[in-house]
Amino acid sequence: MTRRHWDWEATVVYGVCLALNLMGVWYVVFHIRLFQIDAIARTLNAWMVFFSTEPKLSNMGFVWLPLPTLLQLPLILIPPLRTYGLAGNVLTALVGAGAATILYALMRHYGFPRWQRILWLGVWVLNPMVWLYSANAMSEIIAIFCLLLGWYHWDRWVSTEDTFNLVGMSLAMAMWFLTRYESLLFAGALLVLIALHLWRKGAPWGQVWSSALLYGVPVAGTVALWLVVNWAIMGHPLYFAMGSYSPGTEAPLLVAGDPALVPLRSNVLAVIRTIMVRSWKLYPGAGLGAAFLIIVAVWRRSWALAGYLLFPLAFLASAVYNDLFGFPLLSLRYFILVIPLGALLWVEGVRGLKPRNTWAALLGAAVLAGSIPFTAQAMLESQKGIEENYAINALLGRPVPDLWANDRLMARYILEHAGYREVLADPREGSNVIFFAGRLDRFVLPADSDFKRILQAPYGQVRYILAIEKNPELLLDQIAETYPELSYQDDVGWARLVLRAYPFRLYEVLGDPYRLPETPPSQLLKPSAPGG
Repeated sequence: MTRRHWDWEATVVYGVCLALNLMGVWYVVFHIRLFQIDAIARTLNAWMVFFSTEPKLSNMGFVWLPLPTLLQLPLILIPPLRTYGLAGNVLTALVGAGAATILYALMRHYGFPRWQRILWLGVWVLNPMVWLYSANAMSEIIAIFCLLLGWYHWDRWVSTEDTFNLVGMSLAMAMWFLTRYESLLFAGALLVLIALHLWRKGAPWGQVWSSALLYGVPVAGTVALWLVVNWAIMGHPLYFAMGSYSPGTEAPLLVAGDPALVPLRSNVLAVIRTIMVRSWKLYPGAGLGAAFLIIVAVWRRSWALAGYLLFPLAFLASAVYNDLFGFPLLSLRYFILVIPLGALLWVEGVRGLKPRNTWAALLGAAVLAGSIPFTAQAMLESQKGIEENYAINALLGRPVPDLWANDRLMARYILEHAGYREVLADPREGSNVIFFAGRLDRFVLPADSDFKRILQAPYGQVRYILAIEKNPELLLDQIAETYPELSYQDDVGWARLVLRAYPFRLYEVLGDPYRLPETPPSQLLKPSAPGG
């Protein structure tokens, strides 16, 4: 039996990258105070598992895929990591360091000299999108980690055809599915590559089928488990796609709120052109990497190298599907996968040269480094992804506004004036305020068993209602659906506006929404919990 030795080189690489990412966490959270809305929502869901007034695992919700929230659960039990939701930021730092280490290990596996590996690693960690998403608590870096892990195990399996790497591929795709839905197309691309590899080498059909099953069953089982959990808890296997707050219900509202998206919903060629242009502007190294790989594959007459093009095609297919039928690609982050894909395509193209050409490795590093200014410019021009724009301006030393000043103002007011469960709120639109308040016990939320009852009859049950100042027809917020007048009226008779901090409006409940009471509301309010 071969004894495995500890990989000190990979450990050092991971430690250095983790230190850089944690510095990024400090910069993002405490220096520029950048909090991204989706990250806030996931961290809030993790808090609710343990610290809501009704703690339960189902508080994770079924809008977001569960892995990013599940991975935060051990971290939020550490009190310092609950400050400003640091658990999510630290998680992305840990995973981002893992992604960089996998890229380094893949290049080492191919025999790249150490100086080249360090050069490419430096180009990777200095990319501003990679830096930001390795520190901002978003799920994109977990998807990148799974892509790199699956790619690494694929390349190892091609050399060994051992069960360990085949299962490693499968688990990477399964984890990716629990993070982002587009993983299924990449998982399908890997399945095709597995079958083609075995078929081209003349393997018996029994081996082809057994390998496909060993790879495919864990992925299919993970998908089936997610459907069953949705069915068992929420009453429908597709609740995650069709539920109240799901992307399927939100996408039409986003399109209705942005007329520029309407023509793209019916024109496949326009969608493809838009995706390719935006991908090029974000990271031209990916397109040039694909062209370089094609040249090498044709020169070497290697179908194996050409097969790697299935991955950028999978990305294109998933982006087209999202734009046409699912969630429109509004933010720059939806294109972040072109960055790891570009790096991987260049790695495969360079190693396809036999003997490996040092000048090709330097060319690849130069192209990827030259893509960094394009990434920065794309972040500067980003209109739908204001967080990316904010981060790159801060990095360049430009003055940036305090994006969350009103959110914190509203949170402070609630902490000073509201007692135990005295604020009715929906985290679909009010998650920022709840997050900055940091006290879930002040709120009545949709995860609470009595939320709908209190929503219909708030008088005497809560003191305040948190509303959103937007067109209620474009909101999925249950409060806006029930009381649309709170989105634009200061005095509605039964409730009085006490604080407006755009886009939030806090109302004091004065009476029944359907009939003004004779008893003063102070006499009907429940007493606060001890110490509340």
